[in-house]
Amino acid sequence: SKQRKKDKIMYNDRDLNIALHIRLPMDIENVVERFNDANYLVNTINHSFNMLENFLKKNITKKKTKIFIFTQFYNKNLEIFNKFKNVRYCYKLNPYKSFINLIHADVLLTGKSSFSYKAALISRGVKVSPSNFWHRYPRNDKKWFLANNDGKLKKNIKKILIK
Repeated sequence: SKQRKKDKIMYNDRDLNIALHIRLPMDIENVVERFNDANYLVNTINHSFNMLENFLKKNITKKKTKIFIFTQFYNKNLEIFNKFKNVRYCYKLNPYKSFINLIHADVLLTGKSSFSYKAALISRGVKVSPSNFWHRYPRNDKKWFLANNDGKLKKNIKKILIK
């Protein structure tokens, strides 16, 4: 559509572009904390890390892999992702730019977030999501994979080929 012509996508078509959305806990006006569990932040980051690591073990591609981590702010615990090559932290983007880039990723790893869930519903790429999320996932989408609490893909999948 005309409205989408001006959208700027940060991906290069020659690469395998993996977008990972991590919904970090936050204070809202210093009054309400979104999640009460003190370990929620670390657990969320670790689950996302494990999901990405398990996906990369199954992925087969000839393309150079680039990883884009979308969060609403930077947190030192995210540095665990520096283990991977070609990581870019995307936390200074407005929600619209983040959403558009989540949709256009070759692979979208969602968090427990309606934001990335809705992007995954629109995306034509491969999707990997936590299985214990309050939204239901489309059962007929062969490009949508679910991950257990340990980040391992639920289906017994040997390899995922992405051209």
